[in-house]
Amino acid sequence: MWRLPIARQLALQRALSADWARLRAFALQLARDPAAADDLLQVASERAARRIDQLDDPARFRGWMYRILRHCHIDALRRPDPRPLAEVIPLPGPEAAAQDRQLGERIARALDDLPEPQRLAVWLVDHDGLTFAEASEVLGVPPGTVASRVARGRATLRHDLADVARERGVIA
Repeated sequence: MWRLPIARQLALQRALSADWARLRAFALQLARDPAAADDLLQVASERAARRIDQLDDPARFRGWMYRILRHCHIDALRRPDPRPLAEVIPLPGPEAAAQDRQLGERIARALDDLPEPQRLAVWLVDHDGLTFAEASEVLGVPPGTVASRVARGRATLRHDLADVARERGVIA
């Protein structure tokens, strides 16, 4: 049986604990189902423990885990009987979305309607604050492709949410 040394276990546990909420949110974006996201995060955590020696710079832990999560998700989709996708899940958003469930649901639907490459790029850059270069490492595409996907995703979201912005007085 494979076993991680105690010092490495503790370091990995601290790093996972510090980023758990963000990692779970990204897993939800990938899996689109809370139970599947938890399973995905468990598999990714186990994979990270087995491959911790591949992490060159501990400061890049979150991006490294995002890549592992994405690869675990792709592996799960390749299985013969993947779990069905869930309906729209409420996503964390700006302060107003936390106070107004309908706005949060509307934003979640608009984000969910984006093609997956745009949705994931927008999520990583706008929600998690990754740079285009960091998101490109997670998604396995060049930074210019991430920039393009984010720009197209943002434009679609602006269009789809324009009526809500007008109702709220954000735009005239």
